[in-house]
Amino acid sequence: MRNLIVSEFASEMKKIIQLLFLIVFNSSAISQSLTNSDYQKALWMTTRFYGAQRSGDNNWTIYNHLPAGVPAGLRGKAFIADADGAHDLSGGWHDCGDHVKFGQTQFYSAYILLKGYAEFKTGYDDRYSFDYQGYKAANKWNFEDNAHDPNCIPDVLDEMKHEAEFLIKCIPNSTTFYYQVGKGGCPGDHCRWETAVKMQTNDANNGGQPRPIYKNPQDASMPSFCGATLALMSRMYKKFDADFAATCLQHAVYAYNYAKANPGTVGSAGGGQYGAKTNWKDDFATLCAELYWATGNAAYRTEAISQGPISPNMGYTFDYANTGEIALYNLAVLGDAASLTTFNNRITGHFLADGSRNGQGVYNAHGGGWGALRYNANLMPLS
Repeated sequence: MRNLIVSEFASEMKKIIQLLFLIVFNSSAISQSLTNSDYQKALWMTTRFYGAQRSGDNNWTIYNHLPAGVPAGLRGKAFIADADGAHDLSGGWHDCGDHVKFGQTQFYSAYILLKGYAEFKTGYDDRYSFDYQGYKAANKWNFEDNAHDPNCIPDVLDEMKHEAEFLIKCIPNSTTFYYQVGKGGCPGDHCRWETAVKMQTNDANNGGQPRPIYKNPQDASMPSFCGATLALMSRMYKKFDADFAATCLQHAVYAYNYAKANPGTVGSAGGGQYGAKTNWKDDFATLCAELYWATGNAAYRTEAISQGPISPNMGYTFDYANTGEIALYNLAVLGDAASLTTFNNRITGHFLADGSRNGQGVYNAHGGGWGALRYNANLMPLS
């Protein structure tokens, strides 16, 4: 059953992935002019984008960067002092070019990125190492310079290792969950347009440290994605580092316990940008499914299916606030027939429907115009 469902899902997802990497979606002639090297470069750029979002150490965009007035010890480092007292909260990913670490989008993005690798491993390359040592040594950062230093670990997992280390910090036990570091708006992160190296030296009103730390929300959605990512990472990373994989799984269980004890959803704190989801059970179902696949404990499978029926927001696209499709897919793979039917109806009735696509076959039925490329990432072709 799993292989059948994966095959059905893959036939649709491959269409998305093929067009996503074209970057420009206006004509089929464009795809015919691209070479294998172009696709390899696009994948390299896509993966290393997450390295440009790294908070803490090893962000390649600020490597060796030291603005005027910044102490030499902070050269190339970003918000390394993030902490709740003695509890270190450095690391993770910044949010969309800003420097706040929002839980709503970060935990969702981590899971979706890793899930893509889990389902399509052969589509991912190994061109660089966790700390980009080859590029640093050569002082060459372009794809064509071939200053790559493969480390026998897919690049996407190198990026996920950085994120997973932060997720472990976010859920140190079953009753403590950190979901946001920093504050959007002004006063806060959005007062100035600066690099993270510089901003961390500002006062708190201008996005500097000490940054506000937000924890223990009445929320099950964010810890569910945090835990689902860690459970999946425990499977994907086990052959590279069994001890780290085991740590990921332990903290995934912590996240499960926290989510189960805190049903509900909240928006980002401190007047932030991201509203609360309307549903948390779809994300909790995903967490339970990943724990089942990581542990083999049938109780997690039963609990995952019991969260149904899952009903995605039928008028909107797939994003952090509407994650029903991934829950439906996971439940279908678990063998839940009702979820498989709903998932197939969602694909054919919404994403593939004529009224949801423009003349080039690009999915464009969404609830707003900001950040249009995130909708292109969910497109379907005409044939």
